[in-house]
Amino acid sequence: MRGGLSQFGVFPLEPLSIPSMDIETGGRSGPVSLIMHMKNLTVSGLGDSSILTYKENLKNFRTQCKTMTKEMRLSFRYTADGRILVLPLRGGGPGLIVMKDLETMHYLSGVPVKKKDGRVYWNVKDYKVDFKPRIMTVKLDGLLQTNANSDPRLGE
Repeated sequence: MRGGLSQFGVFPLEPLSIPSMDIETGGRSGPVSLIMHMKNLTVSGLGDSSILTYKENLKNFRTQCKTMTKEMRLSFRYTADGRILVLPLRGGGPGLIVMKDLETMHYLSGVPVKKKDGRVYWNVKDYKVDFKPRIMTVKLDGLLQTNANSDPRLGE
């Protein structure tokens, strides 16, 4: 599926383009809090993934799949606001996340939809993903740029 399957409406996996994604962790009151909005994501490496396990419960419209990816790269533009202990994290710019030896659990649930042809199809209701990389590196240019007078070296 690296190149997609246009006859089935499946987009290419390599590279995968995602218009936007949000991450929120820690809430507002914990020692670590982060709200990050990413846009124009390009994901590469998914085409080399292997399926390790697959389970289905078609009666309840659920599937689980465990995959292994040697290296997945996400490049994007971002804005972030948060803190680690007393260090404020506020800024934005280009970002890159590289995950190596990435084990991923995919959880998919759907609802049945009966079409005019009498067949029952799935409408995806929920899709959750848990990532467990062996090694992960993150580069967020401009993360500590809290104002116009900030030293650009703080974000390196």
